[in-house]
Amino acid sequence: MQYHGCLIQAGMDMDKPESWYTRYDSYPPYCSIPDEMDKRSIPPLRDVRLDVYGETRILHASAVIRHGARTPYSSSERCFPNDPDEAEWNCKLTTIMTPPSPGTVATDEGDQWSELDKSFFLFEKIYDALPYRKDGLSNELNGTCQVGQLLLKGYEQEMQNGMMLRDAYTYVYDTMDHDERMRLLELSFHEFSVWDPNHLRYRADHDQRTIMSGQVLLRGLFDKEVQAYFEKTGKYPTIPLHIADRERDIMGPSAKVCPRLADIQDQAMLSDEYQDFNNSKDSQDTRALLDEEVGNMEQIVLLDCLMTTICDDRSLPDVVDDYGEEDSWFQKLAEYSIKSYNLVMKYNNSEYARLAMGPLWAEMRDTWEMFLDNDENEDQPPATPNDIVPPRLAVYSGHDTTIMPLLASISPDLWNDTDWAPYASMLLIEIHEFIDEWNVTLFDSKYAFRLLYNGKVLTGKVPGCHSELEICDLKTLKNIIGGFATRSRDCSSENGSDESTKVFVQAKTLMATGKGILMFAGLILFGVVFGAAFAYVVLTGEVCGKRVISNTVVEDSSARMGLQDQTAAPNSYSEEEVQGFQDEPIVSYGT
Repeated sequence: MQYHGCLIQAGMDMDKPESWYTRYDSYPPYCSIPDEMDKRSIPPLRDVRLDVYGETRILHASAVIRHGARTPYSSSERCFPNDPDEAEWNCKLTTIMTPPSPGTVATDEGDQWSELDKSFFLFEKIYDALPYRKDGLSNELNGTCQVGQLLLKGYEQEMQNGMMLRDAYTYVYDTMDHDERMRLLELSFHEFSVWDPNHLRYRADHDQRTIMSGQVLLRGLFDKEVQAYFEKTGKYPTIPLHIADRERDIMGPSAKVCPRLADIQDQAMLSDEYQDFNNSKDSQDTRALLDEEVGNMEQIVLLDCLMTTICDDRSLPDVVDDYGEEDSWFQKLAEYSIKSYNLVMKYNNSEYARLAMGPLWAEMRDTWEMFLDNDENEDQPPATPNDIVPPRLAVYSGHDTTIMPLLASISPDLWNDTDWAPYASMLLIEIHEFIDEWNVTLFDSKYAFRLLYNGKVLTGKVPGCHSELEICDLKTLKNIIGGFATRSRDCSSENGSDESTKVFVQAKTLMATGKGILMFAGLILFGVVFGAAFAYVVLTGEVCGKRVISNTVVEDSSARMGLQDQTAAPNSYSEEEVQGFQDEPIVSYGT
């Protein structure tokens, strides 16, 4: 599988699956251990009487995935004090790189290289060029892993995702081996190859873990067909990967791309709900534990440290090595980190999530609308066959912070405050079409959608959808996202370069901690003492028994008496000097 001249594969790894997830008695859902992955199969459409809503056929599915298990994305030396593993991460999962294909070179540079059209090098990318940690020369994670790199565990998770998509949506032409309502991808090359753009669109951001996760999912989906194609042609198929600059992409929230997100975050952190959470006894106890036992860190880094440690069977500090126990500190720390993010994401009817995910919703919606009739698509006419044939399956390989705000933007009730998207999570949006007649009481249009997350149908929780039905009028979803699914969103920041709001938020948050209260009390005490001392000097003119006059310290009383007889000559200044004094600020602020 190729992307822009690069092929990614799994190298041989001595870390065998039978040795995974053996250190701890139980693991958080975040880890997506095999038992958890087995629960996420895509359910078939329920058998419903035709008179309930009519017969349907699936037209399209958008699959939004989170990458599989990975290394930490933070490059800090150690997550926890006295980390026995010393934060060294070594990986056997490698990347194979290729130059442009001979056909591309011949097209771009002419035919002078045609005699070499069968020669082709593959290059294996191995992160082992800086093994000198004692000399201060090492990779960020001190071993052979990249920061945030997909692990072999994550490879297996995405293979399973691909196989679940295969079970749910694929069929062979002119056979009855699959539910007619769910026949999405035809595998026999009757009209197109299964990876043809008529079938498939693959989209990811620029991270190694997301690119490889999507590639592995597609292998799980089309593995047999790829093998047959290679045996027949001696070539591997090329699948276009649609990608953008990481710093400019819209696959997740980014205040760099949309500065107003920072404004909303500040407002959310000043809200009563957030302050109640931040000032609660549980939050204060959690921060005290962080300060005293674990090491203070940002909430999102805390979650990353906890989960990458336990999911990879590394050593947790004793104080948090209690997952699965009653009143678990591990669970308290995780929920503290999770809730601090989710309360911002869901604040003010998910304002943050809706602004952040608007462009991605527009991208997905535009794909669905290619399937709709002109009379059903008032906003944008669908593309004609002469323009483009829409993909039956669109795969978006992103992050936890892709899936969570997408769901929260539909409705805050679709995401719980203490939930986090596990590794290899998958959000599915299916588009169905009614054939012949349908129940116009329940469906205004002849198109419907089904919403699924990790194998669970969520359609009934979408506002405006019937709670007992697993499909809902597509107009309902389009109306919900219509107000924010746009590429031309308003990202202007009200605060601009003014840092006062951020400082106020930080101060208010700090005051909710025991350390913050002590610091505040100390500042007040210092202010009182300093103010009293200054007042004494002003009123008495003395410092430690010595009187200060002008720049002269007079030590005895006789000298002080003598000074009373002296007449100080008046100071004389030029007009320029006087003007200079007036131009100087009374208080100088640092820059």
